[in-house]
Amino acid sequence: MNSILIISVRSDSTLSGSYTSGVGSSAPSLLLGLYSVSPRNSTNVGWIVNWKRLPSLTAWSGQAWDDPVSGQILVAMWHLTSGTSESQQSQSTLSGKDVFTRYEKSDEEVAIAMRFVAPSHPQREL
Repeated sequence: MNSILIISVRSDSTLSGSYTSGVGSSAPSLLLGLYSVSPRNSTNVGWIVNWKRLPSLTAWSGQAWDDPVSGQILVAMWHLTSGTSESQQSQSTLSGKDVFTRYEKSDEEVAIAMRFVAPSHPQREL
C-alpha cells in the first residue's frame, strides 16, 4: 500500500528507523526493534511504532530473506492496538500481514538527495 519502511541494522541486533504508513496521511514515525539471524538463511525481525497522532501502537514480527526472484523481501504479521474504553476492549486490536520489498534508488534519485547533504565537518576559511 505504498508504505515506506526505512531500517538501520546495528551489530548489537537492534533496529532503528522510520515507518510512513501508506494508509491515510501520516508523517514518518520512529521505529525500534530487534533481529536475529536464523541458521536457515533468513533473519527474524520485530519492531514497534508509536503513532504520535493517535493513541495507538503497531508491532510487527516476521522474517526477511533474499529471494532469487523478488530480491530482498520481508514478510511480517502486525497488530495495531488503539486506546479504547474497557467496554470496547474486544475492538482495540486489529491484525494483518505486510510484505516489504527492497527499493533501490536510481543514480538520479541518489544525486538529487546528495545535494541536500552537508559535510559533517565543513571547511572554514580563515
